[in-house]
Parts: sequence; C-alpha cells; structure tokens
Amino acid sequence: MHGFLKKLACKVGLTEIEIKVLFFMLLTFLGGYSYRFVTDLSVHEVKTSDYSALESFFNEKIENNTTFSEKNLAYNSEVLDFSKTNFNFTNKISPGSGEKINLNSAGKIDLMKLPGIGEKTAEKIIEYRNNFGKFRHPQDIMNVKGIGEKKFEKLKSFIIIN
Repeated sequence: MHGFLKKLACKVGLTEIEIKVLFFMLLTFLGGYSYRFVTDLSVHEVKTSDYSALESFFNEKIENNTTFSEKNLAYNSEVLDFSKTNFNFTNKISPGSGEKINLNSAGKIDLMKLPGIGEKTAEKIIEYRNNFGKFRHPQDIMNVKGIGEKKFEKLKSFIIIN
C-alpha cells in the first residue's frame, strides 16, 4: 500500500500525508452519506400533524370579527402611547417665572418642580421634614442627603420658608 500511495502522490503532485488525509475525508463522507441513506430508507411512516386546535382558534377569531392586524394595531398604539398624561410628568420651574415652592408644605410633585430635584430627593426632603420638623431657613435644605452647596445655589431663588 505504501508503494501505491507513493506512485499516486507523484502523479497527483501531493505528498503521501496529503493523500492519506484526502482518503480519510473521502471515507468519512461516504460513511456518513451511507448511514443517512440507510436511515432514510428505514423510515416508512409519514408523519402528519393535527391542526384541529389551530383551526378552532382561527375560526373563533373570524367569528368574533377580530383580525390579527386590528389587535396588533391596538396593542402598538397602547404600548407606544407617549402622551404626557400617562406619566408623572412635572414641569420644572423656569428662572424668571416668579414661582416659589414652600419647603414646609410642598408635596412630592411640587418639590420635583425644583431644578435638580427628582423623585428620590423629593422623598428625602419630605422624610427630613417629617423627622426633624419644619425648615427654619432655606439653607436647612442642605441637611438633606443629596443636596449640597452647588444644588442649593440653583434652588435658593425658587424656595421659600413659611
């Protein structure tokens, strides 16, 4: 066999190792193909599926006059509705508006109108007010965690103490 591979390698222009690799690949391919051929012949039964459950589902939808496109459209309009009424939307106070927020009586929504105050910080202000009593000076808001001097400078023209 060794002599045969040597002669074949000379005729084809490949080395003996390359010829061995090609034979191995050819035998592997033929083995897999023959296995598939044999297993395909052994399957005599044709598989069928029962679609009766799907048929009743579609018939019910047709009877109710509800189409998938209408349902999909309703779902999309519900999910993609970005109107401001669906959110806890608060407008921030703009400079020069003259609007002031009383720190001692404002609720969470009103506190969130202050620049730099979000929901969590508004809750912290109310918690501080409940635990320590009313604010006596506007600077007392800096005792609330999350409000430092920089934030107070932005807030001081919008807050009052009563």
